[in-house]
Amino acid sequence: MAHDLHQALGIVEPYLAEELVPASELRQIRELTSSLPPAPVAGFECPLSGPPGCVGFSASLPQDSLAFRMVVGDEGASSAATPFELPDAWGFVRDVCLRARASRSESAVWLEFDLDRQDGLSSTPAAFFGLERRRLDVAGGPVLEGLVSSIPDPFVPEGLGETLGDIERCLQPDKRLRTQFGVFPARRTAQGTVRFAIAGLTPAEIPGVLNDAGWRGDPSAWTELIASGTGSVDEFVLTLDVGRGVGDRVGIECSASGPPVPVWNPGWQPFFERLVENGLCDRSRLAALMRWPGHEPVSESRSVGQAASAAHLFRHHARLVLGRGWNHVKISLLPGEAPTAKAYFGFGMAWFGGTTTAVPSSRSATS
Repeated sequence: MAHDLHQALGIVEPYLAEELVPASELRQIRELTSSLPPAPVAGFECPLSGPPGCVGFSASLPQDSLAFRMVVGDEGASSAATPFELPDAWGFVRDVCLRARASRSESAVWLEFDLDRQDGLSSTPAAFFGLERRRLDVAGGPVLEGLVSSIPDPFVPEGLGETLGDIERCLQPDKRLRTQFGVFPARRTAQGTVRFAIAGLTPAEIPGVLNDAGWRGDPSAWTELIASGTGSVDEFVLTLDVGRGVGDRVGIECSASGPPVPVWNPGWQPFFERLVENGLCDRSRLAALMRWPGHEPVSESRSVGQAASAAHLFRHHARLVLGRGWNHVKISLLPGEAPTAKAYFGFGMAWFGGTTTAVPSSRSATS
């Protein structure tokens, strides 16, 4: 039996422009989704300018989902109806999922596949999850250093705890932040394989945090990019590769607050126009991204695995849709090089009562 994710991909494919995901990468994604457990939400990443390719694919494993239980090996999760055999390279993924469960984080675990670096399930994907959502009280002592224990030992870079402590000390006291950790085995660098994300910063705060954290680059390119405003794009996440110090490449993820909607919001346009004006986004890819949002009803005539039966059973109380939405754009900064931009957009199942039009979000932060 084909998994829900593979069938859902087939439904959204007609809306997926080749400018965003070329045919060769789409073939890889088809093969990948036919083997993955039934993740309810998935997404793509692609560059907004330059040569096509370098596409990524990600899938969510909510902790209350069958997909999560299949990966951690809960009794009865895998069966003849929903088969899944954990690949040899995925021992690390199971470890991350178990640590997410033990940390009592409510965050889904996200798996991310670099299609230009990996060969389907035979390689280990990146994995990340939100470790805490409480207030970071810098004056009350180090919080981030204590989170190092949540990362599997083989992937802890030397000096990670010290670097996280330095980052924490440069954050404003009583600043409400959300954090995520990602571990990227396929991206081994001098800084190691760990990525740390900080949400809740304003655009004006980001250059100061980068300078205080010891980043070698000049954040003026970011300041100039957002100088004339970003419209409805009003949430920003700073991502850092950390180990013994902060890595050269940093990312700033830019998104709109509020639930994702299955239409293109004109309020996003000023931000994307700035990207186009600065050479970070091609007009053709922007047009393709604008055509992506929307939704399809899930019914027995458009079966998505067992979801179709549920849609029929509860049809008088709510409706099940397969939504498509834009999640965020990541601006990458590297010392001595021009900024680059990637789009992150996805699809997934959602139940709606009445006339609700929100769609499930593809993952936020950290790729």
